[in-house]
Amino acid sequence: MERTFCTLQDRLEKRFHYSGIKDIKYANEFLKNEYIPLHNKKFCVKPVAAFGSHKPVGDLNLDSIFSVQYERVVTNDYTFSVNGKKYQIAKENDLRGLTRNKVIIEHRLDGTWHARFRERYLETALLPKKG
Repeated sequence: MERTFCTLQDRLEKRFHYSGIKDIKYANEFLKNEYIPLHNKKFCVKPVAAFGSHKPVGDLNLDSIFSVQYERVVTNDYTFSVNGKKYQIAKENDLRGLTRNKVIIEHRLDGTWHARFRERYLETALLPKKG
């Protein structure tokens, strides 16, 4: 409850106790009819403007923006290592200029890994560990 900026603290639990509320049905009725209207009256703030100030995302790649990113150098055999694993860059990519250059490795929120060279994503494959 502290997540609501200390406005609830332990007040709600005490109000339930003093009102004799012991089950979810009556707790929900109490919240809807009494507590939330009083809470809103005390803590609500009217917006400065009547319109929303959020802007559309547009062409931003949020998966990339919210990823953990690492820089790695591509070796002469078009591989790079990250997190103890070695990846091979596929030949289907335009490989010119890759060796000894840095690629950005993105570890995304969904657990996937993506390699980016400049503004282009590369096809990669995880190499098996050597014996």
